[in-house]
Amino acid sequence: MNKTLHTFENNLSTSLIENATEGIIVVNKSGVIVYANSASHVMFEYELGTLKGKKIDALVPMNSNSSHKKYRDQYHTSPIKKPM
Repeated sequence: MNKTLHTFENNLSTSLIENATEGIIVVNKSGVIVYANSASHVMFEYELGTLKGKKIDALVPMNSNSSHKKYRDQYHTSPIKKPM
């Protein structure tokens, strides 16, 4: 029963994130996109499935790109919730 509940919770979480109207992107510590929901592909005008594996810096405006890595590193050192 516990395995079934765990599977259900994982499926529910994935479904909620994938069907969110806001773009949701997950990056690893190196700044590589490991997950991007459908809305994020629409928002950044990428074909579905093409964001995974790209560096998040590719989506950051050029004038903010130099400071973005610093902010990302700070987040991994001391994570706090904040809108992007």
